[in-house]
Amino acid sequence: MKNKFCGYVIDSIDYKDNDSIVTILCEDGLVSLKARGTKKITSKMNSVLFNYAYSEFEVNKSEKSGYLTLLDGTLLNYPNYVINSLDYMTIMGIVSEGVNKCKDNENLYTAFKDCLYLMENKVNSRALIIAFLNFMLESEGAKYEGDKCVSCLNKKVSSFSFELGGFLCNKCSNINEDVNYLKTMRILTKINLKNALKITETNKNYDTYIENAFDSLENKCGIYFKGKDFLLRVLKMEG
Repeated sequence: MKNKFCGYVIDSIDYKDNDSIVTILCEDGLVSLKARGTKKITSKMNSVLFNYAYSEFEVNKSEKSGYLTLLDGTLLNYPNYVINSLDYMTIMGIVSEGVNKCKDNENLYTAFKDCLYLMENKVNSRALIIAFLNFMLESEGAKYEGDKCVSCLNKKVSSFSFELGGFLCNKCSNINEDVNYLKTMRILTKINLKNALKITETNKNYDTYIENAFDSLENKCGIYFKGKDFLLRVLKMEG
């Protein structure tokens, strides 16, 4: 039975000598298909199956197993602005990992599109990765509290704890941190995929936030990103 659908290529792994198993993100979620002969240099499907390409796929669905096999495809759009930027390429690797690890999130398709849109409009790299990490934290129920004490809900906060999940008041923490630092933390907890373009300048607190957000996803949610360490190195190289 033949079917057609459109989606973004987010992953491809070798299968046998010349075949591959490709993961596509479409509006209905993740789809895996077998692409025969696509590892050959002469394959006309090479451009269709580039990572992050948006393509139309014609597939055959086995009535017996339900497996999909690629019959034909058409490249509809390719984000050249991603492959021309090391930090964008690295961030998209993180985004693709996140999509694969949170398959049941119904907002993944929109989030993926938003990330590409932000890159096309030259979003600040740190703002983008924070926006995506905040998206992941919220999806997993681990979003940092950015308005009030995470313990007693007091709106007069005096410190911020990544481990405890957000702002704390003096009564709950007995710590008084710098006001400018607290203001920065509030901004960082509010960055999302809709407002990230507004962030043009960053400082060392952004890197601290990124590292701790990764740690929170790993320690609290069990979500580990293989590309994390490389991304952190790329951001430091960028300065």
